[in-house]
Amino acid sequence: MEFETAYRLQTLDRARCEAWRLGLAAALERKFDTQRLNPLTSQPYVIVREKNIVSVWGAAIDGSEEPVTVPLVGIC
Repeated sequence: MEFETAYRLQTLDRARCEAWRLGLAAALERKFDTQRLNPLTSQPYVIVREKNIVSVWGAAIDGSEEPVTVPLVGIC
């Protein structure tokens, strides 16, 4: 695997983990860095809290991916 491909995959994994962490913090109503940027795109995550779910947009490389979601049922 080429270095650039490996780096992009590692950074995408980091971006998704960060999105999950932000979503979980929002679901638990904990303080978190609302200005956190995707490490690959340098764009901010967008956190949307709805009735039963928290969605975190911006974890994809090209922005076309579905959001990372954290259900509120059972944790809040």
